[in-house]
Amino acid sequence: MSEQTVGVFGGYILGGGHSPLSSILGMGADHVLSFSVVLPSGEFVIASPTSNPDLFFALRGGGGSTFGIVTSLIVKAYPDIPVTTTAFSFSPSATVSVDSFWAGLRAYFNYLIPHSDAGIYTYFWGFPGPTAFFQPVFAPNLTIAQTKALLDPFIADLAKLNITVTPAYTYHPNFLSAWTARFPQEGAGGFQLLGSRLFPRSSWLNKTSLDATFAEWRKSIEVGHLTINFNFAPRYAGPEKDTTAVLHAWRETVMHSIQTVGLTGNETETQLRAARALMDERQKAWQAVSPDAGSYLGESDREEVGFQQSFYGRNYERLLKIKRELDPWDVLWAKTAVGSDRWEVKTGDVIEDENGPLCRV
Repeated sequence: MSEQTVGVFGGYILGGGHSPLSSILGMGADHVLSFSVVLPSGEFVIASPTSNPDLFFALRGGGGSTFGIVTSLIVKAYPDIPVTTTAFSFSPSATVSVDSFWAGLRAYFNYLIPHSDAGIYTYFWGFPGPTAFFQPVFAPNLTIAQTKALLDPFIADLAKLNITVTPAYTYHPNFLSAWTARFPQEGAGGFQLLGSRLFPRSSWLNKTSLDATFAEWRKSIEVGHLTINFNFAPRYAGPEKDTTAVLHAWRETVMHSIQTVGLTGNETETQLRAARALMDERQKAWQAVSPDAGSYLGESDREEVGFQQSFYGRNYERLLKIKRELDPWDVLWAKTAVGSDRWEVKTGDVIEDENGPLCRV
């Protein structure tokens, strides 16, 4: 799938749903008014604040493939808004040392809170090599002048390091034109390992914690992992606080990062085990600098240890109770869904998958 083909009420809404508007409107699940659902029993029901409210709670961020089959939903609509966008990149060169490159990226981390607090959503990549690619900086409800004023201090920091970037700003009259222009279709899937982490605002409280966060993020790139990163602050939208099953760590997030390594499918067992071990090591390092945070269940490590806490946090026990009431037979199952730990797939593959019999634990 790709960004332009993600379904509205599949994993997106049911897993919480972040977007380029999250810094001003929160998570997608915050805005659902009702669901039409086929339960594991076969019964067709409506889930809303007044009809099956526990199911309504669970479906708003508690994960898909476990509580029921959503056939339709009703969401809030908002007036359209203008958006300013830009994009740029930089990398080591004859005039930019590797140390200067990393200093430039470290300087960017100083701006993640003020940018997201201003409503900006930045989608940026850290490539092994290395290269930094900002595509796009997405500024809802901000003019070119306002967006430029927010970015200019970072651009000036880069200039002090002899890194020259010349962002070209575009003002779009509405969200759709900005999104279409700046978010190209992206391939996904294939044979790969990935993990994610929601880095919290607390990591930015002082230089020591921020330096530690940046150092571990940087090391993942240096060992060969591509990082895909989102700077935004998806806090509660309106009165929705604690009425959704969205992982609470999302509400304190400043940067959502994914680290991934692509595989060809021709690796030896030794190579696969080494790739798996390295991902485990790097995930543990990211967790160590964000111990009270979590991971996004929709873009995460399928072998996440302690996924109950990482993906669902303090909501897990309530979600599990709802699961047991609605689906005592475990008709619906997914590897890291609520209640999935009563079953496991028996497979001999080094990289675990679902190619095998599903068995009681």
